[in-house]
Amino acid sequence: MSLQKRLQLIVGLTVVALMLVGCDTSAATPISSMARPIPLPGTLRFTSSSAPVGKVEPMPEGCLYMEFFSPSDDSAYEHDQSGRINAIITPTGRIEPLQKPWTLKDFEEAIYNPDESSPDRRYLPGIVAWEYLKTYLEPADQIWTFGVLDTGFVIIREDKVFSVVVTDHSF
Repeated sequence: MSLQKRLQLIVGLTVVALMLVGCDTSAATPISSMARPIPLPGTLRFTSSSAPVGKVEPMPEGCLYMEFFSPSDDSAYEHDQSGRINAIITPTGRIEPLQKPWTLKDFEEAIYNPDESSPDRRYLPGIVAWEYLKTYLEPADQIWTFGVLDTGFVIIREDKVFSVVVTDHSF
């Protein structure tokens, strides 16, 4: 059994044991004050101290897929004649158009105070997935939602895809 499988088994058994015993959540630590999650060995490689590259495994709760890309990797997007990114290539191979740019403030507000009737809801991640990704953001990063069948959001850094997060998949 691989190290990763053993760790997953240990974590799973721990979670089950905690569920059976019960946990007092009155003294729980807010997500925003928690330390950055540490990925399992072999799932992400770091090209610098703040820039992961690769698919995130195990996937943070609140998304279907999350991957970080190196600045030299253009396999995750298409661009128009002017060189601007206009579509994302999802893990299923679909070419999904960019839909809407977001400010960080508006995006976080939509995540933490969701309007269940909003059509934007299907583009937004869960809080755990967002908190994981947010630790790697830089002030100049752009947030765009994308998709029609595969939906989610993309972080664009210096006119390159930094991260793709798929939040909903239609067949």
